[in-house]
Amino acid sequence: MRSMFYDILRILEISRSWYYSQMDFSPLLDGRFNPFAARDEEWIVIGYKRRHPEMGFREIAYAMMDEDIEYLSPSTVYRILKKHDLITPWKHLTWESTRPERVKHPDVEWQTDIMYLKIRGRFFYLLIFIDECSRYIVHGEHHFKMAQYSMYIYI
Repeated sequence: MRSMFYDILRILEISRSWYYSQMDFSPLLDGRFNPFAARDEEWIVIGYKRRHPEMGFREIAYAMMDEDIEYLSPSTVYRILKKHDLITPWKHLTWESTRPERVKHPDVEWQTDIMYLKIRGRFFYLLIFIDECSRYIVHGEHHFKMAQYSMYIYI
């Protein structure tokens, strides 16, 4: 195709440089090659974001499709908003703590711990009561077997 075009120019006795100079084409003035020129879809996305600042880039992309404004993928909307510093930061969810407040005075709450230990080849159950405030071991005892009645006495 290209060689045929050059053959036509040669038959008409027109030089290639003269032909291209008559086209008056400047890549810097054309919006496709100018990195500083914003396309129409960019202005549409920017305007939509300014009217709806609470929306994220995915919501904007799908809302614009629903309203028949512009059909752009979420990644394209993200790229446009990132280019113009309009990306809203990700909202970190703050979970309410389910842990109760820490006890401020000793002997208000205790915790229990039962461990299975091996000492000198023999297994024992170690029952420990710990003060919640001071983390001090209030009481500790070992048992050879885990009987419900023996544990119930201490609890």
